[in-house]
Amino acid sequence: MKKFLGTIITVLIVFSIVSCIWEKYRTSIIIAIVFLLIIAIGYAIYHSSTHTGELFSNSKSSNAVIKQEEKNETIKTHMTTLLESAELINTSNILGTVVNRYRMCLNAIDSLSIYSNEEIESTGYKLKQSLADTRHFIQQNKVSIFNQAIERNLTSEIDSLKTSDKKLQKLEILYHNMKTEQLLEPENLSFLKKSYDKLLKEITDSQLKGISQEVFDLLWFGDGIYKNYTPPVKKDPKVDTPQASAVIVVTFPSRTYEEPSAIYMELPISRVTDKIVENPPYYPAYNELSPEQRGKYWEFLSNPFLPQNDVGYAFLYYYGLERHMISPNFDKAFDMIIKLRSCYNNKSFQFYTANAIILTSITRNRTDLIKKLLESSNKNDCSSIPIEYLLLLKYKFNIPLTISEIIKNHRHFGYSNDRYIKIEPKLFYNTLSEFMIRDYQSDSINLNQYFPMDIESLPLEQRRMFANISLENYKAPIQVFDNPVLHEKIQNLLNDTHDLVKSRLRYGNQITLEEIRHTTENRKPIRKKSFKNMSGHDFEKYCAELLSLNGFSSINVTRDSGDQGIDIIAHKGNIKYGIQCKLYSNRVGNSAVQEAYSGKDFYKCQIGAVLTNNYFTESARELATALGVVLWDGDYLQELQQKAR
Repeated sequence: MKKFLGTIITVLIVFSIVSCIWEKYRTSIIIAIVFLLIIAIGYAIYHSSTHTGELFSNSKSSNAVIKQEEKNETIKTHMTTLLESAELINTSNILGTVVNRYRMCLNAIDSLSIYSNEEIESTGYKLKQSLADTRHFIQQNKVSIFNQAIERNLTSEIDSLKTSDKKLQKLEILYHNMKTEQLLEPENLSFLKKSYDKLLKEITDSQLKGISQEVFDLLWFGDGIYKNYTPPVKKDPKVDTPQASAVIVVTFPSRTYEEPSAIYMELPISRVTDKIVENPPYYPAYNELSPEQRGKYWEFLSNPFLPQNDVGYAFLYYYGLERHMISPNFDKAFDMIIKLRSCYNNKSFQFYTANAIILTSITRNRTDLIKKLLESSNKNDCSSIPIEYLLLLKYKFNIPLTISEIIKNHRHFGYSNDRYIKIEPKLFYNTLSEFMIRDYQSDSINLNQYFPMDIESLPLEQRRMFANISLENYKAPIQVFDNPVLHEKIQNLLNDTHDLVKSRLRYGNQITLEEIRHTTENRKPIRKKSFKNMSGHDFEKYCAELLSLNGFSSINVTRDSGDQGIDIIAHKGNIKYGIQCKLYSNRVGNSAVQEAYSGKDFYKCQIGAVLTNNYFTESARELATALGVVLWDGDYLQELQQKAR
C-alpha cells in the first residue's frame, strides 16, 4: 500500500513540473498522464491483492495455534479437578467435602467428554479407563462412597473428643448437618441413622459404666437414647390406684416444674479430684448443678449406698424414685427407698421418704409394704418413722408396737432423760421387756387389744405426698392420730424402767420389780395433754414460771393483745430471749416461727424462740433453721417440768 501511495505522489509531482509546459504539449501530456495512471493503478491492484492473501494466510495459522493451546489448558484444568476430586472422595473426613467433590467430579467428566482420548492423552494424562466407564463407576458406587464418608466423618470427629458430654453434643450437631445434605440417597440416610444410634449408645453406655442395673432402671432421662421423661404440658396425670382405699387429690398446679432428677446427657460433666466441690443446694435439680457437681452425682450413682455420700445427691436420686411411685415401677422404687433409708441418717431424708412411702402404701392398701417398712426401721438405726405415722400404722394394720420402737421414740412419750438408753442400752432394753411382759404378756404391745380406738373416726388431714417439687400437687388424706391414754402408759413404763435400771446399777441385777413398785405406783405422771383446760394466757404464765425455775431471770409476760409476736421476755446469762408460746393440739407451723422472728427485733432480743406443748411441722423446723429461731417442743417443756420439781 505504501508503494501505491508513493506512485501517486510521484505522478502528481511530475504533473506539477510539466504543468508549465502544459500549453505547449497539452495533448501529449494528457495522453502520457492517462497512460501513467493506468499503469500505476494496475500495478497497485496487483500488489494489493498479493499482500492481502499473505495476511489471511498468516491469520489462519496463528488462530489455530492459539485454539490448540487453549484446548490443552482446558483439558488439563478439568483433569486436575477430576483427579483431585477422586482423591478427596476416597480420603476426606468431611462429608460435605465429599459431596461437593462428587459433584465436581461428574462436572469435570462432562466437560471432558467432548474431547477424544488422544486429545486428552496428548496433554500428558494417561487414562486407565474411559471417562464413560469412570462416570458409570462413580454413579454406581454413590451410596457406598457417601456411607464411607459418613463413617470417616463421625469417627474422626468423635474420637478427637475426650469427655462423653462433648462427644454427645458433637454427635448431635454432625447428625443434624449430615442429614440435610441434598445428594444423600435414602440408603445413606438410613446408614447415617444407624451409625448415629450406634455411637449414641456407645457413648451413653460408656458414661453409664459402673452404674448397677437396679439403680439405672430407676433413673429418668430428659434426652438421649434412654429418654423416658417428657415435661408435662399442663399437669401430671392422676394416679392410677384401682385398689386404693383413699382418694389421692391431684390439684391443678400454679406452676409447672420439670422433673428435677431428669438427667440430660448433653449437659457438661467435670470429674475433678484435685479440688473441693460445693455441695448441691437444698432442692437440687440435675440441670441446675455445676459440671463439677454433676460429676459428683455420677460418682454417687455408681454407689448410692455409701453413708459418706452427700445427702443432697441422695435427695436428687430420691426425687426420681418418687415419680416412679406413681408409675408401674412402684414396687422397685419402694425397695430402693428402703435401701437408701438404711444408709442416710438425716432427719429430713428420713421424714420425706417415710411420708411418701407411707401415704402411697396406705392409698394402695399395701399392708405388705407397710410391714416391710416397719421391719426395716427396726433393723436399721438410721431408719426412722415419724411417731404419728408409726402409731397410726400400728393401729391401722394391727401390728404390735415393739420395744425398739418405744425406745427410739422415747421423747414423744415424755421421757427425756435418756442417759441409761445411751450408756446401758442392753440393760435398759431388757428391763423394759420385763415390764412389758408383766403388763402385756409380751415384749410388744398390741395396741388394738389394749388401747382400742376407732381409727376411722379420727379427723382427716390432706398431706402433700412427695418432696419432689414437680409432684407438689399430689396430696393424700391421712388420720391425725392422738391417744393420750397410750401416751401416759408408755411414759410410766419408761420411767419405771429408768428407776429399775438405776437401782440395778447401784445394787446389782438382783433387785426386783416388786421392790420398787411402791415408788412407781405413787408417781404422778406428766401428761402431754396436761394443759387441756388452760387458756392461752394461762399457758404463757405457766411457761414463765417454769423458765424462772430453770435459770431464766428478769422474766416479763407481755400483754394479751398487741404483743408483736412475743409472749415472754426472759434473760439467761447475757442473752435476752423473746419467746412465743403456743398451746396447740396439733403441730405448730410456720406462722409461730415468723412471729418470733419479727417480734425479737421489736423487743431488741438476741434470740427469738417458740415454746409449745406439742411438736413442730417439718416446714416450721426448716424455716426456723433458716431464720435462726430456737424451737422448744413438748419434750423440752417436759424437761423444764422435771427440772422444776
